[in-house]
Amino acid sequence: MSSVREILNQIGIKITSENDSGFAQFCPIYRGSSDPQGASICLNSGWTTDWSQDERFPLEVLVKRVTGEELSEQDLKQYQPIWEPKEKEQDYWSEDCLLELLPNHTYWEGRGISRETLNFFRGGVSHGGDLYQRYVWPVFDRHGRIIGFTGRDITGEAKVKYKHRGKSTNFLFGLFNRENNSTPILNSILENDHIILVEGPSDSVACYDEGVKNVLPTMGLNVSKTMISFLIGSNPSKITITYNKDNNGAGQDAAVKNFAKLSEHFDLDVLEIKYPIGNDLAENKEKIKEWLDLPAESAIVEFRNKFKRCEDRRKRAAQGENVSGAKKMTGQEMKIGKILGNE
Repeated sequence: MSSVREILNQIGIKITSENDSGFAQFCPIYRGSSDPQGASICLNSGWTTDWSQDERFPLEVLVKRVTGEELSEQDLKQYQPIWEPKEKEQDYWSEDCLLELLPNHTYWEGRGISRETLNFFRGGVSHGGDLYQRYVWPVFDRHGRIIGFTGRDITGEAKVKYKHRGKSTNFLFGLFNRENNSTPILNSILENDHIILVEGPSDSVACYDEGVKNVLPTMGLNVSKTMISFLIGSNPSKITITYNKDNNGAGQDAAVKNFAKLSEHFDLDVLEIKYPIGNDLAENKEKIKEWLDLPAESAIVEFRNKFKRCEDRRKRAAQGENVSGAKKMTGQEMKIGKILGNE
């Protein structure tokens, strides 16, 4: 498998400096520059930053700018960024299977989602199999291959709201959906230098329909390794964790947990917790743009609130109650809580 370093050698890019975090600097010769540190590249993911142009783009774009040619089919098939699962771990589905989804969009149109947005996400109602009577969206990888499906119950009768086919921890839902040969969600994340993490596809679709496209769902309450690898590769200056504001504190607990988890890879000032207006973004779709302008929560207050919830659950469990949710904070959460408290 070709590495980023090997591809750079092939196209004549010389690394001028390199740090322990896997980022290297080079001269952006593709625009006639002579600055030996004018651009940098992540040697794991291939994401390139041209500092003076304030641009960020994937390895394929760098190759095209330097050579005028597309990355070869052989290299494209062999090269795999750190944030994509390995071929041997991945199953793929033919696009023909999308023909099996009924073009019944009544449920989402009833929730205010436009047909244009629904067409972009390419979903439909399943009429068979383990996703029967669910509204199903395909999930694509960067090569346009279908790596799985996520299906939401639209009957109101299922015990589980979402079911998946494929390994959902590999999903970057919507990131590689294409429109007119572009990837609007990926482009928006890079252009805004900001990514909003939400719980599920419903929130992501609602945001997209409101014109807020720099959004990715974590497919539940845990940030996966694939998601973390993508975040590291794209290196945004702001990551907003927007989980549901649940009565039982589940979304709030998960927001704190993932804030602490991501703090192992990002500075604290990059991370923020910001709850939606109401329970979740999808249920208050018309207020998404209003929500964007609201200030983030106080991170230290959120850590203290989780500590209080954990202590309360622990005491109730000791008294024999059947209590769900975390009863203690992780070591990383306690560590970050102390740092935030000292700031």
